[in-house]
Formats: sequence, structure tokens, C-alpha cells
Amino acid sequence: MPILLLPVTSDEAVSKWVCWMERQPWFPKTALDWLAERVGEALGNLAGRLAAMTPHDRDRFWHAHALDTHGDTASLCRSILATGSHSAPLGLRNTLLKHVFPNDSNHLRLIRALWPLMPKGQAPSFFLHPLADEDPAEWLAQAVELASRWVLAVPSLTLAIAVSRKDLDAFLMRPLHAHVLALLREGEVFLPPLEAPALRAALEGSGVDPTRWETSIQTLAARGADPGLIARFVEAARCLEQQASGEEEDRARSAAERFLFEQLNALPETMDLFALNEPLEFRHGPVAAEVDLVARELKLVIEVDGSYYHLKDQAAYRRDRRKDWQLQRHGYVVLRFLAEDIVQRLEEILTTILDAVAFRRSTHARGSPP
Repeated sequence: MPILLLPVTSDEAVSKWVCWMERQPWFPKTALDWLAERVGEALGNLAGRLAAMTPHDRDRFWHAHALDTHGDTASLCRSILATGSHSAPLGLRNTLLKHVFPNDSNHLRLIRALWPLMPKGQAPSFFLHPLADEDPAEWLAQAVELASRWVLAVPSLTLAIAVSRKDLDAFLMRPLHAHVLALLREGEVFLPPLEAPALRAALEGSGVDPTRWETSIQTLAARGADPGLIARFVEAARCLEQQASGEEEDRARSAAERFLFEQLNALPETMDLFALNEPLEFRHGPVAAEVDLVARELKLVIEVDGSYYHLKDQAAYRRDRRKDWQLQRHGYVVLRFLAEDIVQRLEEILTTILDAVAFRRSTHARGSPP
């Protein structure tokens, strides 16, 4: 199940959800799938029939199947199918906010309309988490308001708020509506902190001496890590300790890439921001340029280099410098890290990446060219 980190304002939260939907491979035929299920017709046959219909024919088809009884979801699908916005950049958002719900200030109708379009097993869980510069009390009040509105509008929706015990207790001292209080109390889940000894034990259990990786152990314990991220960390550390050839170094570098990708996806500031091993829109040599991690919306690239054999290879060094120049020419900022540093000096690496993300976001917000 995908997890979406959302801001706490309704407009921005819905915008992020819509943008996420438009990037999914299943999105182009979402409205058609919904319609085929309602009229009981094969998808391929229905697509061909709709394409041949005039606007008048579509009206008669819609009324014949009483599709308007499905309310706002039907209106949304009808607009998508009529305008072809399912294949245009940001077409869904434009359809939603300009044609279907132009005056819906709280977006609740919009949320109810969107939810039935989620394919089975693809509906996301929504996660609200404050960023470092946000006031906890003000942020939590906004988060609770958004969560209560969304969950009451769509009871099957999954939404979580991350908050410290101290901040939650202080918030519960306020006068609250009964349904809000019940939502918080009944949905409360306490997550015990990750302890450094557990990480050391996991490394030792895989035959890895934890001493070399102590700094990153402390970072993971302080930031928190789920079992999957811990497994990636242990795998990367084990591969780095065992590398004795160029081929083994490639495995270690790939393990460090995957660990960094999972770690960035676990942070509120970078959740769902980076893609792993993605081709770009230009060529590097005879093939499309491919990078280790890329945040396309910020034009930020992260490349992971081997710690010994890779740097010893002069041809590889020159090739990387040419690639960096190609990336820069196309407007990308490039960060390069050693695989060993990602696993051994994690806090330093994350600080650098978060600084770069904040810089690129501020640059985009000011409208400056990349």
C-alpha cells in the first residue's frame, strides 16, 4: 500500500493526492474502469463505443444507465472522459477544480468523488507529519482538523498523524468536539523507540562488526527505523565489509543505493520525492542517461560511487565527470557520495541531502530558473 505524506492544508493536500494519482500507471483508464463496472460492459468494447459517440449520444448513454445517481464520482468521470484530461499533465486537477467542483472550498465533495476511483489494492494511506520548522501546537490543530474532515467524509480512508506523546497530551487538554476526541483516543498507537542495542545485535547476527558503523547506528536510533530499513542497513554494511573485487563493490554500491532510497522515503521531508535508477530525458553516450536517485520535480540527482575500485578506475572517473556536466547542462544539481559514507556517515549524508532539497524548493518557490 503506498503512503503519501500530506501537508495539513486541504487545498495542498488534495493537490498532492491528485498529482500522485496522475503519475500512477493505472490512472489513464481509471474513469473508464469505473464506468465499465457500472454498466457491466467489457472495457475494450466500451472504449471503442465511447470514442464513436457524439456528445448527444453520450448524454443518452449516461441517462439510460442512470449514472447520475452515483453523484460526484459520476460527474468527475464524465468530465474526464469528455475532455480527455486523463492523459494531459495536471488534467485531473484542472477538471476537478475548474469544471466539476469550482466552488467547493473545503474539498470534501472532491475527496468523496476521488476515493471510488482508486483501484483495489492501490488506494494510498495518508500520513501527516510536521516538518522541522513548524510549530507543533499549531500544526497539530490543523492536522486534526484535516484528519477529522477527511475521515468523516470517507470512513474507509486510512490516515495517520505522527505526534509526540508530550504534544498529544497538551492538545488533549483543549476543549474538543466529542467526535474529534474519539478519533484521537480510539486511533492512538504507541510506537516504542528504536534502541541502538537492537541495531548492533542485528549487525552481529549477520556477521558484521557494529563498531565501524556506530555513528549511523546512533543516527538510525535517533531518527527511527522500521524493520525493512534496518534490514537494508544491515545488508549494505555486510556487503561493504565483504567487498574484495570490482564485482563485489558493485553489489555493495547497489545495497547502499537501496538503503539510502529507503531512508529518504522514511523521512517526512523526502517521502515519495526520489525515484531509484531512473532514465532521464537525454542521452549519455549511446543510451539514455540513468541516475541512481532523482527528484524530478526539484531536478536534484544523487549518484553513489564505489569506495575503492570505482575511484581507482580512471576511465570511470572521467565518464562520471562527463555525466555530471551533461546533468548540469540540463538543469540538474548533482550530489555524489561514496557508498561507504552513506552507511558509515549517515547523518552527514542526510544533512547534505536535506539542505539541497530545501535549497531547490526555495529556488522553485521564488520562481528562479534551475
